[in-house]
Amino acid sequence: MSEEDALRMLEEAKKERDQRYLLLKGQIQGIRLLKLNPEGKASLAIYEMMIDESQRIWNDLARSAEQQIRTNQKISNLETKMKELENDILQLRLTLDKMAQDR
Repeated sequence: MSEEDALRMLEEAKKERDQRYLLLKGQIQGIRLLKLNPEGKASLAIYEMMIDESQRIWNDLARSAEQQIRTNQKISNLETKMKELENDILQLRLTLDKMAQDR
């Protein structure tokens, strides 16, 4: 899979995850409108904290994955440039050797 494909898949997963998060937050708001006993309110608060923490962790993981993909792209670009420079140096060496022989 190419880096561009990986980034595209990651972006799609982020959108899907954000939609689920918003849906869950909406459901919590709906439940909050109900008359809950103190135990129910505490359970709802814990549930909401778990959802928020899950979203935060997901965002951290997605950001890390995106950074890794972009780092891999940069490394690949540098490797390509290094190979080009190596070829240029080799061509220059051959040219200099030829010039030295022609003298």
